[in-house]
Amino acid sequence: MISFRKVQKKDLNLLLVSLDYPPNDGGISRISGDIIRSLVTKGYLTSVLTFSTSQNNASKRPNADYLNISKLKGLRDLQLIYNVFKVGREKRILATVWNPGATLAMLAGAKRVSILVHGTEILEYNDKPFRSWLRRIVLERANHVICNSKFNEKLVNKIAPKAKTYVINPGINLERFKVSSEKNKIRQKLNLPLDKKILLTVSRLVESKDHATVLKAISLLSDYQRSKILYVIIGKGLMLKKLMTLTRELKIVDQVRYVGFQDDSLPLWYQASDLFVLTSSGVEGFGITFIEAQASGVAVIGTRCGGIPDAVCEGEGGWLINEKDTLALASHLKKLITNPELIEEQGKLGLARVKREFNLDNYTSKLIELIFKG
Repeated sequence: MISFRKVQKKDLNLLLVSLDYPPNDGGISRISGDIIRSLVTKGYLTSVLTFSTSQNNASKRPNADYLNISKLKGLRDLQLIYNVFKVGREKRILATVWNPGATLAMLAGAKRVSILVHGTEILEYNDKPFRSWLRRIVLERANHVICNSKFNEKLVNKIAPKAKTYVINPGINLERFKVSSEKNKIRQKLNLPLDKKILLTVSRLVESKDHATVLKAISLLSDYQRSKILYVIIGKGLMLKKLMTLTRELKIVDQVRYVGFQDDSLPLWYQASDLFVLTSSGVEGFGITFIEAQASGVAVIGTRCGGIPDAVCEGEGGWLINEKDTLALASHLKKLITNPELIEEQGKLGLARVKREFNLDNYTSKLIELIFKG
């Protein structure tokens, strides 16, 4: 077993294969970038195989050795296979998703492939038997299948019984996501009111994230309570029009603001908020935004869905409710008005837990220990 601290710069023979990478938006992209950023900060040489990007956008990427490939699907696949073949079959590869990254790396002859599992990307393909078969083969042939929650490990064990699974909860960049003592100044910068409690959701606008439950819970509040809350929704997706229509139907237009995708300023939005909520239903692999919010000192509310209970500890940073339970959520939202001290206390507890359990350096150390074991 190779100790991470003893690995010399020349010995870290690792290639990260990620087609969801900065400056892309989303949790997988942020995790991918943070892994490389952490390794580079520690002084380790690493390579990244990902899409090419413009010079302006490239400035958002960590300083690493990049093997750039095209975004055109057919050409992308050929270039990915060629680059993996070129760096050698013995190189250790960390693929951020099983397909196409890990699949094509194995097709290129790579012998040491580890795969990160986040959740939705490994869902059942009931109407696609070939894809289900391919997923099982790739997962079972991987050296390590690294799941970000116990829920995802169970999911992998069900669809690929012979896969070698491990659970490592993700870490985040605590230099980027942190508490600020200048909340009012940040709100002014973001054009947010100073006299309202800010409720925040950060996620793709897709049905499984169930923003509708939050909108309905807000509509259950009294006129006075609603007037004291502004719900900020950060993200983009196919559900935008439906959510905006629902907002109008519930007559809460004045309480909701859609601001689109906000990557560069995302830490500021957390710092400006009083409470974070994400009421996913069906499957949620983990929910990295819960950790980002808590790292910013913000209390959180999540559902008992998938791997969210790994990210949200009841009474130690926030609360868990059942899926689509608008009454329970409305009850918590009332605390923003009637008992804000309780919300603030949960924010402090969550911050302490994140620093203790979701430190990025610890996360990357665990990854490297595992990948270079044996």
